[in-house]
Amino acid sequence: MEIVAPHVRFLELRSTKEPCTLVNVSSLIEASLDLCLTVDTCYYPGIHLKADDYLPLQNMVLKMLANLQNVKELTFGSNFLQILSLAELRGISFPTLKVQTLTVSLMFARSVIPGIERLLQNSPGLKKLIAHAKSPEGIENKDVDRYLDSQGLNPNQCWKSKYEAFPTSNEIFYNSGVTSKLVASFIEMVLKNVKTLETLIVALKHIRDTGDAEWFEELLQMPPTLSNSNNVSIEFRR
Repeated sequence: MEIVAPHVRFLELRSTKEPCTLVNVSSLIEASLDLCLTVDTCYYPGIHLKADDYLPLQNMVLKMLANLQNVKELTFGSNFLQILSLAELRGISFPTLKVQTLTVSLMFARSVIPGIERLLQNSPGLKKLIAHAKSPEGIENKDVDRYLDSQGLNPNQCWKSKYEAFPTSNEIFYNSGVTSKLVASFIEMVLKNVKTLETLIVALKHIRDTGDAEWFEELLQMPPTLSNSNNVSIEFRR
């Protein structure tokens, strides 16, 4: 599928594994993208992909990014971020973005962190980041590791070298849930990678621990203790 829409100013796209190309979206000021992939029916909502699925998906999302370089407001879903993360772990270069407001939907799991980190590093004018926390789901961890192994990469080394502070989605789902320490690790990662940020909003509506008043109180006490938080307004929502 090719999208030729030179006069469209807002685009919301939930693509499948079928190829999708943004040919001309030169007037866009806001775009929201994610990948709608096949979901397993078991209790844990994991998505199973074959090894041959990953490279076409990576090529597609990177081409989309290249056509969104001048867009000021961008939103990316967790599946999109997982595919970007695999591209980052493989050392593929990302385009530089002129985005000023970036919204991400994420699980605080390690499988999305490399992609988010690279997006932040390649967004030198970013002013506002909105992170919508969600329950763990997405591509199965074992499938991701199997793909990395097929590319000659050691999955353990890939994750432990920079991302060991973040658990797998399975670990979040079955064990710890989203803890205040995990949220702090995410915020510190953001502040480390964006020097122009003015506002960081972390929306916690869709994760199970938000009903715990004590847990939320810990979050409210967090900003003064974080490093690199100068001049950044940090807001938690539930």
